[in-house]
Amino acid sequence: MKKTLEQLTLILEEAIKAEIFPGACLALVNQKEVEYLNLGKLRSTSDDQKVETTTIYDLASITKLITAILALQLIEEKKLSFNDNLAKYSPITKDFSTGKLTVWQLLTSLPNFAAALSDNKDLEGERLLEFIFQANYQSQQKQEIIYSNTAFILLGLVIEQIAGVSIDQLAQSKIFTPLAMNQTSWGNLSFQKGVAPSEIDKWRKRELVGEIHDESAWKLYHDLGICVGSAGVFANIQDCSMLLSSLLNLDDSRLLKKEMKLRMVSNQLADYQLDGGLGLERNKEWMGENRQRLVGKTGFTGTLIVWDPQTTQGLVMLANATYPNRPEDRSKLMMVRQQLCDTVFAIS
Repeated sequence: MKKTLEQLTLILEEAIKAEIFPGACLALVNQKEVEYLNLGKLRSTSDDQKVETTTIYDLASITKLITAILALQLIEEKKLSFNDNLAKYSPITKDFSTGKLTVWQLLTSLPNFAAALSDNKDLEGERLLEFIFQANYQSQQKQEIIYSNTAFILLGLVIEQIAGVSIDQLAQSKIFTPLAMNQTSWGNLSFQKGVAPSEIDKWRKRELVGEIHDESAWKLYHDLGICVGSAGVFANIQDCSMLLSSLLNLDDSRLLKKEMKLRMVSNQLADYQLDGGLGLERNKEWMGENRQRLVGKTGFTGTLIVWDPQTTQGLVMLANATYPNRPEDRSKLMMVRQQLCDTVFAIS
């Protein structure tokens, strides 16, 4: 593992030098141990605070993995079924095409929603929610899944309807507390110290520190006070490593039972000539040369969680690659992710 850490250090040093992100945290995880690596600073300025294992990042779309776990827990408890339609739990959708969507379709991101929520970020919260309920979609026609915030916002609303509490409260009791993820929370933070800024945002006209980066998730939180299933979770690398450790260990039933973990990582979309798990990506370009073996999730801010279910080796990276501004060309970040995965998951 020492040699691997040295190689990972070189990759991160080059990425920081190339200004792909100002700093990053890594966790190399297996069932026996966790090794951490922290490099760089919270901001690009030379006098800014150094990244530490306690530094908190906006996880962005890794939030979807947590939402998926909550849904799968309800399915294990027989409170929810993969085949349930959205309209069963959200009557407002029964007059729209979204009401016909199943929980399984939402978990696999199979529906291809026509409009991006980022194009509608100036809508008021109530109107944005109406837009989500009425969203038009079609079956995936391309050679890869198009991941959508809409699907996981809808799934989060279903979860809340069944649980009778908000999704952030449910995650606290069912995921964060059982795993002792004591520095993880859902929604805007009430503090900024030790939090990596995500962007100097041109739309909100301020630096975002401890404030949800995703525009639609932020708008619904700001206007309506609700957390949504697509984005909004903040955590540090230590807490993320505990989440990954639990998912890697099939005998650890604190989150999910062995059978559900195996189903979660398996290809759900073979009948569609596609590849995808339940709340997870599979066989994606960013996973590098050994992508056929890997599952995981990325976040727009620069985060990733990825593992090999067969070898139970995993990797987490937290970074603020959208700071100071989101890059138009994300190929450099893609390359860093590939290099990291190629190093960690090299076939020996």
